[in-house]
Amino acid sequence: MATNNRSDPSQVHAEQVPRLPKPSHVDPSATTADVQALASNRQTLWQAFAHNRFLIVPDALPRSLVENWRQQALRTIQHARAIARHDGAHDLVYRVVTGEVIRDHWPELFAFYQDEQTVRWVREVTGDAGIGPSARILSAVNLNIMDSMEAVYRWHFDAVPYTLLIYLTDTAPEDGGALEMIPGCGPHEAPDLSVAQIVRHFPAAGTVVLMDGTRCYHRVGPMLRAALRLSIPLVYSAKNASQRPAGLDSYLYEQPL
Repeated sequence: MATNNRSDPSQVHAEQVPRLPKPSHVDPSATTADVQALASNRQTLWQAFAHNRFLIVPDALPRSLVENWRQQALRTIQHARAIARHDGAHDLVYRVVTGEVIRDHWPELFAFYQDEQTVRWVREVTGDAGIGPSARILSAVNLNIMDSMEAVYRWHFDAVPYTLLIYLTDTAPEDGGALEMIPGCGPHEAPDLSVAQIVRHFPAAGTVVLMDGTRCYHRVGPMLRAALRLSIPLVYSAKNASQRPAGLDSYLYEQPL
């Protein structure tokens, strides 16, 4: 008799949901919010985010939790969709586990995404009290998998602010796959890549990145060898966010025939 792996998110109790460090408990000098580390300990995370429109917090989640989630991610990869689009500057080659699968098979992560304390953390750092979990379950919380030199995640803006990225694997310069960003853009106004200053970060497992993806042009840098790269983007929408562009979900998630 086949077993049913589907889980009920209600099985995760409130006390079991992981917590991000309180913004007041994170030393901004230990974060990376620009090409150089922040100079002043007095600068709050909110001020750092307001200036850069992104914030990188190393070791935001305990190593034991990150290892548990990495193992859960490896089990969940069996449900991933393989996306391979080759269209000049619009190439996209990766695997993705979509939100409804995570809701059904990874209830702890989905509960973390929806938990009021997680949402409050994002609100406090961004200064945007109107943020909430996305109603679009498909794209609300994903697991992105890149593990070959053919993998590509191109330069782009996100449809709406804000994205909270959780990294489950270490990324080394010799592996490639850096998070590359150009902050300070106008909303959805692509910069000139030939002159733009690129912030390049190789995240370690447990790193959390919060960004306004409508104003930070970003991509995954070229993969230089077949190293496993696991990241979890959590999308939080603001009340005044623009509508998701038509055709974006089919581009990101539909497997080409």
